[in-house]
Amino acid sequence: MTTVIGMHEQYALVPPLEFVSAMTDHWTQTLRMPSSSPLRSLWQKMGNVFERTIIDNISECDARWKVLQPPTGSGKTQGACLYSAMQAKRNRDALGNLKPVGVLLVTRLIKQADDLAAQVNVMAGANVAVAHHSKSETDADDIGRYDVLVVTHQAFVKELAPQIRTVA
Repeated sequence: MTTVIGMHEQYALVPPLEFVSAMTDHWTQTLRMPSSSPLRSLWQKMGNVFERTIIDNISECDARWKVLQPPTGSGKTQGACLYSAMQAKRNRDALGNLKPVGVLLVTRLIKQADDLAAQVNVMAGANVAVAHHSKSETDADDIGRYDVLVVTHQAFVKELAPQIRTVA
C-alpha cells in the first residue's frame, strides 16, 4: 500500500489487514497458540492505530495519543515486534522510491529493550532493529542506520523529552 501524505511525499505503510494476516500466522504457526475472532479484531485495531499514528506523526497533526489496553496474553508485545519487522521490510522493499518509516519502541528495562530488538531482527530476517540505553554501545550514527529503535523509558526521557519540550 502506498500512502500519499502532503503534496509530494509517499510512504509505504503496512496495511492493517496484512498485519492481521501475518499476526494470525505468527500466533498460530510460530507460537502455536489458538487464534479467535476477538483476537483478530484486536490485531486489526492495533494495525489501524499503528497506521493512523504514523500518518498523524508524518502529517505533524496535533492528534491525541491512542492507548490500547488489551488483556495480558493477547499479543501486544508480539504484535509490536511483528509490525516493526514488517515496516522495516517495507522500507527495504521500497528501494528508494518511497520514504522510509522509522519505528520507536519504548520499554521499561534494559533487558527488555535488548530482547525486543533481537526479536524484531529475527522476525524481519535481517538486522533492522537496535537497542539504545545506558549499557549499549550505540551512538547517534549507529541508531540512524536502523529502521527500528528500541529504547528504555529512562533513555527516552533523558534524551528525547528535553527536545520535545523545546519544540512545543
